[in-house]
Amino acid sequence: MSSIAKVLLEMGCSVSGSDISPSLRLEYLHSLGASVYVGHDPSNVAGASIAVVSAAIPPDNVEITTAIQNGIPVVTRAEILGKLVASKFGIAVTGTHGKTTTSSMIGVMMIEAGLDPTIILGEEAEHVPMGGRYGQSEVIVVEADEAYGSFLKIKPRIAVVTNIDDDHLDYYKNSDSINKAFATFLQGIDDRDLAILFADDPRVMQMEKGLRCRKLLFGFENGDLLAHNLVVRSRGYEFQVILDKTPLGNVELVVPGRHNICNALASIAVGLELGIPFQKIKASLGKFRGARRRLELIGEVQNILVLDDYAHHPLEIEATISALKETHKRRLVVVFQPQRFTRTQLLFDRFVKAFAGADIVVITDIYHRGTGEEPLPGVTGEGLAEAIKKNSNPRTIFVKNTDEIARTLTGLVKSDDIVVTMGAGNIDSVAREFVQRMRDGWKE
Repeated sequence: MSSIAKVLLEMGCSVSGSDISPSLRLEYLHSLGASVYVGHDPSNVAGASIAVVSAAIPPDNVEITTAIQNGIPVVTRAEILGKLVASKFGIAVTGTHGKTTTSSMIGVMMIEAGLDPTIILGEEAEHVPMGGRYGQSEVIVVEADEAYGSFLKIKPRIAVVTNIDDDHLDYYKNSDSINKAFATFLQGIDDRDLAILFADDPRVMQMEKGLRCRKLLFGFENGDLLAHNLVVRSRGYEFQVILDKTPLGNVELVVPGRHNICNALASIAVGLELGIPFQKIKASLGKFRGARRRLELIGEVQNILVLDDYAHHPLEIEATISALKETHKRRLVVVFQPQRFTRTQLLFDRFVKAFAGADIVVITDIYHRGTGEEPLPGVTGEGLAEAIKKNSNPRTIFVKNTDEIARTLTGLVKSDDIVVTMGAGNIDSVAREFVQRMRDGWKE
């Protein structure tokens, strides 16, 4: 929501909003001219001409009911995002994994190429504070979230699908429903427009059949745009880019993970479609440091590297562990905060297997603030930790409270280790606290 609010403020709109607690985001929006409130109250909607709500807000929220009673239109975040995309030449990045990084790569690449795009992301990135930026050009880049069918409100001119996996099963219920949603999204693209699809994903390629729009396929093994001759560097990769069997040149990345090569290929495809010269694309990708909470460097003290990552799905956890092991080759301590009771329950078996590659695993309680969920019987962080320890990684411990984790890590971590916190909740605060504790000499 904050990224959209920032863009609307930069467009000259009058914006107000509320959240249940103070935050740096609220302070930043206030500094830009927004009227911000802590807590929900009927008076907060006074004077509004439209009310925009996130999917996490229940329909009986007092501000929603007050808006309806006063004849103020209530629209979802997805609907307002769809209107913004429709007002420009829209580029939408969707997929179960990699949306934020790929849309950030594309946005930063366009800024550095001088295209001055509007950008709306799920997180901050270089040149895009708060994840939002209003540009004067006719191009807009957005992260199109598949959760709760939100992306179906968006009709882009260029659509990127990074992959398709099972998630948000509390809403979709099964894989077929997820596939149908992605198919519906892609089938809404006009004949003249372009779908950029990850060709190594069988579920994505199911969507490709029967599409009437133009298509460009990318991947390691399959597609029109390929990454060949991969070389692992100390913190990233170098690879050769080939389009329609013609080598374009080599690209270097300083973000780890083979999944980021796929994200880069998708970004290259967008850049070429927009007419950006390959050398400019290459230069931008070579400087890209990632988005906030995507293997973000929190600090390095006493030769201990501390990172934070948004990985909250089993496949993302596996990819992050694999990336760090491949590029760093150091002992890896993973701290994971599950998010949502439903996700933990429905993907439980996959979560149990996801941590096998870590050297030490720390699991904490399930985070559910802002999700609208209530605890489910038998679904706990402790239960997940026990299952991981029994079935895939015996070096797993459970620490119930996040405020106890940094202290626990001081007894586990050694010089030359990597510590990475993972999750979609507030686990990044643990990474920052641990770095501060190390800097203070591990004082009590």
